[in-house]
Amino acid sequence: DDVPQAVNANRLLWTVPRIPEPKDATSYYQTTNNADGMADAYASCTLRLRYNISTSDFPAWPADAMDDDHPWKYAMVTAANNSNGNEDNPNTPLYQDPYVYLGAGDDADKDDMFVSLAVNTNQYARTFQDRTYTFSIRRRPTTTADADDQADTPAIPAELVAALDPANTDGARVYNVNVRGKRGNIVQTYPSVEYDFTPNSLALNPNDVVHFQWTGSDYNPRRGCNDAEGGPPDPNDFVSEANANQNSRADRSNVVFMNAMAENVPMDMAGYAQATASAEFAARTQLSQSAILEHTPCTTCEDINDPTCDTEEAQACVDLIRRLAFLNQQSDGGALELRQGNDCLTEEELDNIDNKATRENHPLNCAKLNAKPFPYFDAGAIVAKRSGMFAFFSSRNNNFSNRDQTGILCVREAANDDTCPLDSNNVLQDQNPAIATAALGQGADESASRCIDEASDSSIANAQGASSCIASADAEDDILTEETQTNENKDNDALGDGNIDPCDIIFWSITNNDDTNRIISYLTLAIVLLFVGIIVTYLSYYSYNRYKAHQEEKQKFKEGADWKNKKETEMM
Repeated sequence: DDVPQAVNANRLLWTVPRIPEPKDATSYYQTTNNADGMADAYASCTLRLRYNISTSDFPAWPADAMDDDHPWKYAMVTAANNSNGNEDNPNTPLYQDPYVYLGAGDDADKDDMFVSLAVNTNQYARTFQDRTYTFSIRRRPTTTADADDQADTPAIPAELVAALDPANTDGARVYNVNVRGKRGNIVQTYPSVEYDFTPNSLALNPNDVVHFQWTGSDYNPRRGCNDAEGGPPDPNDFVSEANANQNSRADRSNVVFMNAMAENVPMDMAGYAQATASAEFAARTQLSQSAILEHTPCTTCEDINDPTCDTEEAQACVDLIRRLAFLNQQSDGGALELRQGNDCLTEEELDNIDNKATRENHPLNCAKLNAKPFPYFDAGAIVAKRSGMFAFFSSRNNNFSNRDQTGILCVREAANDDTCPLDSNNVLQDQNPAIATAALGQGADESASRCIDEASDSSIANAQGASSCIASADAEDDILTEETQTNENKDNDALGDGNIDPCDIIFWSITNNDDTNRIISYLTLAIVLLFVGIIVTYLSYYSYNRYKAHQEEKQKFKEGADWKNKKETEMM
């Protein structure tokens, strides 16, 4: 019940072992040659996953098969004992596509009945999908530590050390939340899956710990439209839009808390309206702190200035929530060095990039998490302090109706009580505020969503965008009264390395000069080629007729070759 299976793909929940103490005091890991001790032995672990299949068509390996008096001694099927036919090696039990007889025919004049089996002997006892991964197991921290921006490591606050203390009688557990899947839609990722958190639902006791960390790849196949959003581009120079107008490969994820799982937008983390923000930095920071503290699991404090509030715990919680959402892109020392100290692009700078693919893949587009140079990220650990439901999602990858990268943390009021129940489908689900008729998240000072025609605008072409916005629906109180439509994907392939061309090479209209000039060029070329074809056809026809007439004249001349011997009157 703590990690419900629900409707997840097959998965294995693994309890990571703790680092033991060496049994032998003279062990290498106890000597001065290795000051890190056993921690060094667990710094490079290997996990090998193999999908094995076997058959019951011949005996497996019983425990006593190697006894000297066993009849199968040295007679088991191995790689050295698996010939193509029994005449080559009588020990092999299998033939390729063998015939198996079913008995006598229908009458004495008919041959015995037999069938042919579809047996490929190299498919028996075979290993598929061999994958090997390396990882590290570290000791639970016993001392606090500040965040290190240069190394991009999270802080270890006092409440985390206390929760992980072995002397803690509460028996706190540590859950490791990762990201599974790869870049692409459900067709493109097969036989893998789309992005998702794993586990994506947790029922926690007070003081349980959730460690968020994930990795990915920068070299997924280029799958074109609808595979995902964001860069960075490949190759990546970390500073410019070079290669940004190409289908990207990279995996990136983040964790942004929401008001409810049914929503697809973040909770209010700012505490003020961005469009009218005029307060000083300190005031905006305080408003943001208060907004975050209202609905997060890592503290019970709601006002960081409250005298009864644990200020250190509250600030650590705020810092962690912000790190989860923005991946420390503004202060990551390694990333800043690679991008030569350049800041993230502002909203205005992004809007000034007309091409949609270039804008979304630009290496300084921190809104798409592109300034994070590597796919691995250690976000840090949350200690469950406040009871309740806390939904989260990835702002980059979660795509309503197409890709669901959401999760839910439920913190019980007391250990193992019934305040985090599963529904009849074994799903840990929070309440849908729309169904519950609760107030929705949009504030009165926020603008309403408008229909933006992306597919028909060549500067921001998007095969998944709306291509028919209704002109009358431009006032805040207008309601769509007609049907809208979208365009199909440019491609949906699942082969090879994909297509380097981005979606914006598709142009849908001739409403701007670039499109007009391009279409005029194509039409001009087509007309020129048409006239060239007509002229070539006419000349070919004319030349053929001239040749044919000349041949006929020559034939007449040959037939009258004795004209010199005829008299003049005869010729007349």
